[in-house]
Parts: sequence; C-alpha cells; structure tokens
Amino acid sequence: MRLILKQPFFATILLKHKIIVNDNIPTARIDGVTLEYNPTWYNALNPRERETLLCHEVLHITNLHNLRRGTRSHKLFNVACDYAINQYLKEPPFMLPEGGLYDEKYDGQSSENIYAQIQKDISNSQKPDPEDTESDDKSDDTSDDSDNGNSDSPGDDDASLLDELYDKCIGDVADHPNPNNLDKSELEAESKIMIKQAMTVAKAQGKMPSNIEAMFNELLKPKVDWRSILARWIEGFCNGDYSWNVPNPIHMRNRIVMPTLMSDAFANINIAIDTSGSMSDQVLQQAVSEVFAGLSVYTENNQDDVAIKVIYCDAEINKVDTIEHEGQVTKPCGRGGTLFTPVFDYIKSDPPAGLIYITDGYGWDFPDHPNTEVVWIITECGDKRFKPPFGDVIHMS
Repeated sequence: MRLILKQPFFATILLKHKIIVNDNIPTARIDGVTLEYNPTWYNALNPRERETLLCHEVLHITNLHNLRRGTRSHKLFNVACDYAINQYLKEPPFMLPEGGLYDEKYDGQSSENIYAQIQKDISNSQKPDPEDTESDDKSDDTSDDSDNGNSDSPGDDDASLLDELYDKCIGDVADHPNPNNLDKSELEAESKIMIKQAMTVAKAQGKMPSNIEAMFNELLKPKVDWRSILARWIEGFCNGDYSWNVPNPIHMRNRIVMPTLMSDAFANINIAIDTSGSMSDQVLQQAVSEVFAGLSVYTENNQDDVAIKVIYCDAEINKVDTIEHEGQVTKPCGRGGTLFTPVFDYIKSDPPAGLIYITDGYGWDFPDHPNTEVVWIITECGDKRFKPPFGDVIHMS
C-alpha cells in the first residue's frame, strides 16, 4: 500500500504478480509470474528495507533478467544482476538491506558484462602463486602417495567464493516459467508493454524516479532493422550497378521484387567471429547466417571468384576459414575468454577493405585504429553500452 502511494511505477508491476509465501527459500524470488518470499526473513526487515526489496525484485523483471540468463550459472548471474540494479536503490528514499551487493565499479554496466568480470576475477583469484607451486612440487617428492589428489580443487574454491557472494543477494530472480509457451520475443514484448504502462501511471502522478526513467527509455527505444544497416555498409565496398534480371533474395523473402546489385569488383571483406564462452551456439548460428545472407546479394552473380575470410577468435585466433561458395560448411571453435586484438594483429599483414566483427561486446582490449573499415555486430544479448574507439556498431534485434 505504501508503494502504491509513494512508488506507483514499482507497485503497478508488483500488482501483476501472484504473491506466494514460501518458507523453503532464504529471501525472496521473482520470475515474471509469481513473487515468493520467506516471511521470517521478510518480517525481520524494517519498513524501508521491505519496500526496497520489493522494488529490487521489480527491477529484475523490468530489466528482463528472467529472460536473459541463457546457459549462464544461476548463482553467478543473480550476483551480477544484483550488482546491476542495486546501483539504482542505494540512495534515499530506498534503503538496501544490510549486506546487499553494491560496488560503484559496476555502475552503468549490464548484468552480462558484470557476470564476465566477476567470473574472471574469481578465476584469477584461484591461480596458484609460482613459488607456492614450486614448494608444492618439492613436498610431493617426499609425501605419502596416499595423500595425492586429496587437496581441494580450484573449482571447490570457486564455488565457495561464489556462494559467499550469492548469500548476499537480497532477492533471487528465476527464469520465466512461460506457462503459455510463447516465443522469447513475445515475452519481451509483453514485459516492455507492462513497463510502458507502469511508467505512464507513475509519470501521471509525478512520481517516476528520473534515473530509472532514463534507464527504461533506453530499453524501450524503437529498434532499427540492423540487416538493412549492414546491407548498406557492405554496399559501400561493392562498386557496381543494379539489375532487375535477378531479384534481390533478401526482399524476396517478404515477397517484394527489388533489383540485385551486380558488382564488377567485390571488395575484400573479412568476418571475425567471437567464439568466447559467452557466445552461445544459437547466437553464433543466427549471426553468421544473417551476415552470409547479406553478402550473398553481392556474390551470387559476380563474375569473379569471391572468397570471404572467416576468422574465429576468443582470446586467440583458433581457426581461419575461406568461404568460396554458398553452402560451404564452416564450424566455429573456441570457447575461451574474449580478446579483440588478435584479430587486428592478424589482418595487419593483409588488411581487408572492411572487417565485420560479430561479438557480444564483452571485451575491453582495443588496438590502435586499424587501417580498415570496421563494423561491429553486437548480438541480441550483447552489451547495449558497447562503445569501441573505432568503427560502426550495429545491434542485432
């Protein structure tokens, strides 16, 4: 009732959830359909902390955290999501429950970006000191064989550190149960409609928090057709003229007859593909197929032989394929960390006219401005705030 009067944005969304008492969970949990809470834990909070906890759970839903986890670790993703949203609840009129996760270094970052950083930090914290390793090696020479293999593995230490962070989460977010078996895009559309309605109610009362409104204005911003932008980018490298003899296959999908660009000189374009662990097979397949569909417009009727170099890279270049005809099989490989510089170091010896870099944007190393035009294709679940020091950025949608 207090939220209805003071924070109508959050209250409007809460009222769309079924409230369930659950003694079997440590704090609270939301999934987009139900809000569950442990009454013993909840009643121990003071009134402002209770209000903040409810607003915290709403921000999980309005940031689509219940739809964005994918194959990521549930615990680590919850930790990252808490860091991402608690920055909006750290100051009055809100009051985070004691121990709630907040670190100013994560301000302005997405949950996926924070996830990758925490994952890296945990991994680095478990790397053995070289001197300790040397000492261990010496002691192994004189130790009893029955002790071998009994020490805790780094994975056990990782789990304990993660559990320590997870225990500080003031509320959980679960995957959307999707009772009506809707597509993910439909669930996202429903969520955005709900957000827009709640914003309208709050703004009508003059009670829409400005920092949260700015965040959701970005989320609700109309999406452009990224395929058209990519096609125009590629077109700039392909000199030629249009012909009606062969209809454009991209527009034929929508039953629209348009001419095909007949290029006399297809420019040298390379494709770099981020194959780090945060890029799922489904995302890779969609991104690669869309890029090749865009390129096929210019290669299908070209008189010259066309070869497209595909570079697979995570923290290092794993494979380079040359695609010479439509339908040629190429399989991504990698699944390590993310570094951008190896690709740019590789193309220095034979710089292409243009480079298409498909990535989720969760990387921080950039080389000096390369001697080639670059377009970054950011996948649907990629970093919305990705701002490289060079090149154009196209977000898939």
